[in-house]
Amino acid sequence: MYAILYGYNEVTIAHHTKTLTPGKIQAWRQLRLEKRKDKNGNYPNEMPINADITFGGKRIWYYSGYRIALDKWDVKAQRVKRNNFNLDGVSAADINQRLIKIASAVDDAFDQLELREEEVTPTTVRDELKRMLDEEKSTRLTVGQTYQLLIDERENELKETPATAQWSKGTLTKHKTMLKHLFDFRATLYFEDINDELLAKFELFLIGKGLSNGYVFKSMKDIKTFLNWATMKGYNRNIKYKSYQQRFHDETTSDTAVNHFALTPEELQSIMTFPTHREAIDRARDIFVFCCFTGLRFSEVMALKWSNLDGDILDTTAQKTGQRKRIPLSDDPMRILSKYPKAPDEDDSRLFPKISNQKFNEHMKEVGKLAGLTGDWIIETQSGRERTRTTVKKYEVLAFHCGRRTFTTLCLRKGMSPEDIRAVTGHTTAGMMMKYSPVDGLTIRKF
Repeated sequence: MYAILYGYNEVTIAHHTKTLTPGKIQAWRQLRLEKRKDKNGNYPNEMPINADITFGGKRIWYYSGYRIALDKWDVKAQRVKRNNFNLDGVSAADINQRLIKIASAVDDAFDQLELREEEVTPTTVRDELKRMLDEEKSTRLTVGQTYQLLIDERENELKETPATAQWSKGTLTKHKTMLKHLFDFRATLYFEDINDELLAKFELFLIGKGLSNGYVFKSMKDIKTFLNWATMKGYNRNIKYKSYQQRFHDETTSDTAVNHFALTPEELQSIMTFPTHREAIDRARDIFVFCCFTGLRFSEVMALKWSNLDGDILDTTAQKTGQRKRIPLSDDPMRILSKYPKAPDEDDSRLFPKISNQKFNEHMKEVGKLAGLTGDWIIETQSGRERTRTTVKKYEVLAFHCGRRTFTTLCLRKGMSPEDIRAVTGHTTAGMMMKYSPVDGLTIRKF
């Protein structure tokens, strides 16, 4: 049933051929490199390995999931030469094992179509191969191209149904940045290439860019989020990524003496009382102080409407966690709200005028300077094993999140239980909350 043919295209190559229906269809299968030049007329460093299948005057290509350099490919044997590796570190033995599996599946696919008396077309052959190889989705899309599909999907949600969108604008921006890093790392990465070794290389690549361990740690979690989505959608069947353990952790997060900047009662009082005649600065101060008394996130404060106010009780639901919170308001936050009356032409207007997080934090630097927060603060970053400490002025690191830390710290100092504080802030674990409450000299002196 099998015949050896010679003289196909380039050089003497062995082929398999079989008669599916006597006298009608013969099929040829060859494993070969896809030699496609770039726009400059040059071949890439590595080329896709495809199964080139011809039958009944038709032809289809089936991608193996691997690439290899031209000089590492044995044309006659239709295999990767022994003791070689591709750029992703996959061995010739592993690649060749995959090629053997595909070659066998091609032969069996035609047998099955013949047995079921189905019409042999490019579509039926490809679908049968996917079924036999357990690959319902085409592996043609790169990891980056698939990541873009997820980003486009979430971006459309934000535009069309923002109330039920799964990502915030900040999360969307974060994933767009990750996609850029991924393309910088390797533009033609495929799901089949992903394993512990490759993810370790990518983590080192991000560290090599000078990014902090904390940023890289969160970034690798974002990559896993994307890979989980790709697996759920059927784009990916390689789950080796699930066992990956990140190499670098941010050891500075356990050091409460640095990075976690919270205001003392005296500093908060200075911010509340310094004179200003600039509306933008005064508004930023009001929103910040409101956070210091409520512990809300920036997105939560900006989303507050008059319908969230029940007398002196703030009734709201956290966007990040979906947790409902009822927060009693003291005199200071109520005084702030009195400065921003309800718009008469709106049924349910926002409590505070809209402002972007970036613009708000720019204003807060000036707020801190005017309030006299000119003392020194230590910022520590860690990239890889290297830790760097930088001394800055306090007003330079004054941003919205400092208000949330200040709320937690002051509540703890006043004796409020961590469980009650978490009910307000929405922290899911005590450990997440406690990093915002540094033990400083003021606390120690009380003992």
